[in-house]
Amino acid sequence: MLCQAFLQDIDVDIYMKQPELYEQGPQKIGMKRSKSDPCVYFNVDKNIYIAVWVDDLILLTSNKVERNKIKNKLMQYLEMKDLGKASRCVGLNITRDGDTIMIDQGKYIRDVLTKFGMSDCKPCKTPIEVGLKFTQSAEDEEMDYPYQQAIGCLLYIAQGTRPDISFAVNTLRFNKEPRAEHWTAVKRVMRYLQETKDMKLTYTKDGESNMRGFCDVDWASNNIDRKSRTGYVFISQGGAVSWCSRRQQTVALSTAEAEYMAMSSAAQEALWLRQLHVEFGQPLAGPLHIFSGNQSAIKLSTNYCYLPRSKHIDIRYHFLREHVNNLEIKFNYCRGDKMIADIFTKGTTEHKNLYCIAKMGLRSGVVVRNRPQP
Repeated sequence: MLCQAFLQDIDVDIYMKQPELYEQGPQKIGMKRSKSDPCVYFNVDKNIYIAVWVDDLILLTSNKVERNKIKNKLMQYLEMKDLGKASRCVGLNITRDGDTIMIDQGKYIRDVLTKFGMSDCKPCKTPIEVGLKFTQSAEDEEMDYPYQQAIGCLLYIAQGTRPDISFAVNTLRFNKEPRAEHWTAVKRVMRYLQETKDMKLTYTKDGESNMRGFCDVDWASNNIDRKSRTGYVFISQGGAVSWCSRRQQTVALSTAEAEYMAMSSAAQEALWLRQLHVEFGQPLAGPLHIFSGNQSAIKLSTNYCYLPRSKHIDIRYHFLREHVNNLEIKFNYCRGDKMIADIFTKGTTEHKNLYCIAKMGLRSGVVVRNRPQP
């Protein structure tokens, strides 16, 4: 951790010019900045990776000798404090148990529940009701709730370690004129977090190392503008590593078109993840498999023929055909009852919610490993 950092704005303009032949800091200590993620520095040959967040740094390596060298070099140029083995960073708790790594935001969730008077609330099993829809009705009076603060806190949790609340939080986007029904739904998300606050996003050494993705869509689900919702998740080493729930930008005329647009979004994320693996010296073997629930959309991703019902689809969504043809991405069919990305596009039953969170690596804090029998 840096002991001094400029974290606040100043009221004057500062102009700086780097001197000629000035050696870049990361290069000086033998590190390279990632082109895919500018907050990550790495040295593939020495198996060292550094993640930076403002004044917090996490150094990852299995080489203890090189780890000490890098730490000493950093401390020569910057005033830093070594906090030892990483256990907490930017609100995330990090736990290691043998070949398992778990991250969670249990403490932050408890603080949020206390902040909004929900620490003793009645728990519930799902973050949002099945089939819940919001409308722009003027009948309900606008209420004075700390709505934006609550959504900000929930978004941080959803983006950090809790993909299971992403759909619910992104659905509650009425920051301009929140009403009583919206606040009730926010409290339901908090009641769900009360039930699951000890859940940890878990990655295991013996988990499936071949990254795979799942994408889904809820066609015309928005009652206001009839736009569809895209959802996807990528899983590696038994846990979710990237996920998204967002409203599509244009109105789709069919489920196949909406799914095709969702597949395009998932493909963009897949290409970025492939780039990260290549940079870190661990390129994926073969295409990255993405599972979709619409066979018509899958066929459309490989069909270059003129089709009257899809001729109007924006060319920006057709880029995935090139990457499918280059064997960088491969789309496969997945049955609806096995579709993990359902949790990012719609409210689900308790049974489906439990299935999805288990497949994404969300577990309770207790990890039971198979041990040899005496």
